[in-house]
Amino acid sequence: MSSAPDLDARTLAALYGEGYYHGVGSGYPPAGYESEHASWQHWVAFLAAQRAPGSRWLDLGCAYGYLVAEARAGGFTAVGVDVSTYALARARRESPAAAGRVLRAVADRLPFAAACFDVVSAFDVLEHLHRPEPALAEIARILKPGGVLIGATPDPLYFAGHEETHFSELPPSYWIDRLLALGFTVDFRFFQAAYNLEFAAVLSTAAGLAPAANLRPEGFGTGAMLGTVTGAAAGRVAIRVRTGLIAAPQPDAPDAYWSGAADGLCYLLVSGREPCRITVRVEACAERCGDLVVDLGDQEIGRAALAAAPQLLELPSVPVAAGGHALRFRAASPLLLRRLEIAAEPAARDELLARMPFDMYQRYDHARAAAVWLGAPPRRILDVGGVMGGAHGHFAALADFFPDDDTRAVDVRVADHPDHLAAAGPPLPFAAASFDLVLCQDVLEHVPPEGRAPLLDELRRLSRRFVVLGAPFATPGVRDADAVLFALVEARHGYAHGFLREHLAHGHPDLAATIAYFEAAGASVVALPNGYLPYWSLMQAANLLLAEPALGARYARAQARYNGQVADRREPAYRHLLVIDLSGATDWCDDVRRLATDDAATDAAARRLGDAHAISEILTLATTPATVAAPAAVGREPAGATAAAPTPVAAAPTATAHASPADGFYAGLRRLARRIVQSRRA
Repeated sequence: MSSAPDLDARTLAALYGEGYYHGVGSGYPPAGYESEHASWQHWVAFLAAQRAPGSRWLDLGCAYGYLVAEARAGGFTAVGVDVSTYALARARRESPAAAGRVLRAVADRLPFAAACFDVVSAFDVLEHLHRPEPALAEIARILKPGGVLIGATPDPLYFAGHEETHFSELPPSYWIDRLLALGFTVDFRFFQAAYNLEFAAVLSTAAGLAPAANLRPEGFGTGAMLGTVTGAAAGRVAIRVRTGLIAAPQPDAPDAYWSGAADGLCYLLVSGREPCRITVRVEACAERCGDLVVDLGDQEIGRAALAAAPQLLELPSVPVAAGGHALRFRAASPLLLRRLEIAAEPAARDELLARMPFDMYQRYDHARAAAVWLGAPPRRILDVGGVMGGAHGHFAALADFFPDDDTRAVDVRVADHPDHLAAAGPPLPFAAASFDLVLCQDVLEHVPPEGRAPLLDELRRLSRRFVVLGAPFATPGVRDADAVLFALVEARHGYAHGFLREHLAHGHPDLAATIAYFEAAGASVVALPNGYLPYWSLMQAANLLLAEPALGARYARAQARYNGQVADRREPAYRHLLVIDLSGATDWCDDVRRLATDDAATDAAARRLGDAHAISEILTLATTPATVAAPAAVGREPAGATAAAPTPVAAAPTATAHASPADGFYAGLRRLARRIVQSRRA
């Protein structure tokens, strides 16, 4: 449904011809679309109760015209459009109610006057668009004020199928963000499958997130639904049931949901670009006594003992990045959630970033410091390989480090953030010289040697002037550090760490050769050490312990202590940042060079002492047996209760705490080694 130059009428006809509707390059069965297709008839009665008889309905991607016929039967004046001449011929031939009511058109050039439809439907269409945003703007143009766009599209984080014509499988936060920007009030749900995002967006003068009420995971309704949001930032936050939970209303808990598998998944959305501080309150009970564990993405945010009697718990509040997040409730036996509340308040970006894994924080913070000298905001910045997270979510986004710039990120992995695009490359789907600054950090070592020059070519193609390239290069000690960490992970957890395995298999890139590549093209280059190698190795080993039983409060506390104290920008370094000016100018170079740690500075000794104290505290924390603090059991919440303030991170001790920084430092290292060895024996 796009008029992109590479998709002319003949190409579209071939993509969506007879073969497509019989399983060639699509998920339809060989028997044909008519034998097995999704139905959205449930929307007809729902909208008919809200709209006047004869309201005008446009179905985008109407295929054989089934929804057009159903809408007409429901009292609507309905028409449909599609790019497939084959599907339209079938509609005219086999659906009398749709015959004469369907025509060929592309979604970003609709042949209709402005403000002429009450309803536009786009079911299983948006993911087929090459350029979704012009199509969404076109839909907003043809809708009347108060008109509604309804649709469904698969979330790539949960959709396991492969569809050759799914050019824009994008996460929920992207679609909701773009609809909010166009002036829609958006309600949404996950219906019939965890990946199936359905939404209803009303064109309004007061755009925003609609309270959860009408769109329910089990159908439509107006009563209470699990998940309410309160607080100063409530207008930016939404919570929805995703999977594993079934409505089980009770007289005193009409919003109760049951998980027979003891594993319920909700979706938490923080819209916009600013983080929020989230406090989860949940009333729950279990069939048998056991722990309730609550995870937010890769982080465990609470754990408590449950019994058969309902108990209201308040979890520690945490800063949460913009975008979509998985909120999971796990227990040892079937679980009943009788109440779920999210208190949402504004959060400072520095608080969010401080909790990031140290290795991720230190490279982005260093790039941020360098970028101060690389032009003034607002700049257009691209982050290549820019998922700031793990397997189940993101800790932050590029906008959190560069809030005054227009930021985009691209990665082979999906992230549920509105400015993130999942794409392989090169080439990447951007025009040449699209960005003022291109970042690419900890990516080059994951690329086989024969693919590294094409990646560097692509970075040069995309940037108008500046590139910041960071990687663990083949400098002394780096391969050994990766090999030791790989062995520790395998020994402790019994699996081969995928990222480290790629480092070792591909070989670390050559620093001098990479600098020479850019200089041969006329660029000026400054190389900065990033991640003091002894500290990096210690922190990675400590994090193996701090991450158990999960990335919880201990882990976050340790990262915040390190990130707040240690600016480890000296040799020997785990990685180097190359700050590159493709124009060859050098006026910024001296300022950027000063970002490396100056061991001759007057405060160097005091700074190193502070670093040693911080690392000693972290090693002590890592080698102390983990104790999981249970959430506060608050019973029935008293009126006016507020979330507890976060525990401040302890400041570094004074310089007289140790006779030598090495005393506590190496004592902690010995404790760490003993703990890892003991865990291996166990």
